Amino acid sequence: KKRGSENQISFFDNGNEADYNPDYFDSPLDEYDISKKLAMEKDSLGLYLSEHPLRQYIAVYDSGKYDKIETLTSEFKGKAKVFGLIDSIRVIATKSLKDMAYISVEDLTSSIDVVVFPKTFERCKSQLEVGALVEIEGELSSRDGENYQIKCSSISFLNKDEILEKYKKLYLNFVSESSMTYAKVLSLLREYPGECVCLFHFADTGKTVSTAKKLTVKPEYSLIKELESMLGHENIVIK
Repeated sequence: KKRGSENQISFFDNGNEADYNPDYFDSPLDEYDISKKLAMEKDSLGLYLSEHPLRQYIAVYDSGKYDKIETLTSEFKGKAKVFGLIDSIRVIATKSLKDMAYISVEDLTSSIDVVVFPKTFERCKSQLEVGALVEIEGELSSRDGENYQIKCSSISFLNKDEILEKYKKLYLNFVSESSMTYAKVLSLLREYPGECVCLFHFADTGKTVSTAKKLTVKPEYSLIKELESMLGHENIVIK
């Protein structure tokens, strides 16, 4: 029995122990860029596992500038204005042989179909791609009273690196001005000089102060991400 085991070859044996290098298994693999990683998850699994790619823009949603897709129901009044990413695109030809498109747009709350008519499609077709960040305005419509869609009147394609930068006020809520968190946040904010004014609210005193003359920042994604980890996204609003 022992002799038989001596003649067996391990599944992991390459036949030459001298060639074995344990350091090979300790070498760290390069981490995928988060955008690429999320796109791969969505493409292979149909959902995001790590985080939603729009999670970094939660402060934009909290600003109140855009309608959340989940609110676009029969009770919604007026023109809809949404911010999200294109999830799918279907191009069709009209009876007059002009191209138009049906696209699906999703935000952090839900997704909705958007009808892009020929004139608008002609202007934007070169930019239409899955994963693009868009701002869409249009009338809300439904054929059956349940499944709603937006008839697109305007569509803007947004540069993800500039979305946060156009906001001019950053509101942050703190428990106390004497807290360690407050001191750490101040130190972090100084690393992002820019033109956005910060307004701090302190829960213990009810006081709100502006940093307009002392500290203005550039609200980049990396800054918002760190602030969320320190304060929680519910304590951050950007307008």
